[in-house]
Amino acid sequence: MKVFNNNKTLATFLCITLLLSFGQPMSAAEEINLTTEEGHEIGIGTPQFKSDSEKNNSKFANDKSESKENESDKIINNQKTKENNKVNLSVTFTSSDGNSTLELPFEFKNGEYLKLYETPNFMNQESTDEKENTNVVGTIFNKNGNSIGIFTAELVGNQEKENLIANINGNNLELHINTNNNYESNVIQITAETT
Repeated sequence: MKVFNNNKTLATFLCITLLLSFGQPMSAAEEINLTTEEGHEIGIGTPQFKSDSEKNNSKFANDKSESKENESDKIINNQKTKENNKVNLSVTFTSSDGNSTLELPFEFKNGEYLKLYETPNFMNQESTDEKENTNVVGTIFNKNGNSIGIFTAELVGNQEKENLIANINGNNLELHINTNNNYESNVIQITAETT
């Protein structure tokens, strides 16, 4: 008897089980606040897909695939858990054409900002490997340029030729996702933690 049809189904099940086993579950629409050592709060909003008009103004506007309408991109499940000064988000979504841009808003009140780490096969560089980049890593800085936290994003259960490209647009983390799983569910895990 086959319980799981493929690795992605198993990965999705394991992610949801792991997230439900610890931390404090939150409402999907609820903003989460993390507190820094300095006592400042950083808000993390609800991930959502960018509309076609917003995509045309983003860094990814030059992608040929962005001209397609992604009206059937949708979030199926958005799980949030918070434990101390760490938040875990697991976003399950479908994409009509395999190209989507998910936006995660951060709310900064004291001049904080996000910065991505530059790593190989990162920021839309071509890769010769079978698997493309499916991880994003960055730092949260205070207004003085001191590190006060980190964030990561990962495309879970990735297969060949899937890609996750990140961009910072103001206080928003934009995650452009290229998958070969049109109309199938995909999972992205996002973590943010303050020091």
